[in-house]
Amino acid sequence: MRRTTTAHRYPTTAALAVLALLAALLALPAPPTARAADGDTPLPTSVTVAGDFQSAVGCDDNWQADCALTHLPRVGDEPVFQGKVFVPPGTGTSRPR
Repeated sequence: MRRTTTAHRYPTTAALAVLALLAALLALPAPPTARAADGDTPLPTSVTVAGDFQSAVGCDDNWQADCALTHLPRVGDEPVFQGKVFVPPGTGTSRPR
């Protein structure tokens, strides 16, 4: 006597179950992207710390928002920006831009 498994008896049902599972997974919403506090504005990928210290760390001039030496990249999808810039003591003031 030959034994038949359920999957062999009902191949169409098994295939439909797999397709239904895949369709359910594809219908899940995408994870949210990082957003600023107001919820509408996407967070930037980096921020720049600008100040009158920038020429001392190698930038062309001070208060330059486009100087890559003082860019801080975003950490993953979090609203956290991190980096290292060696600022010589007594060189000046700064503020995030």
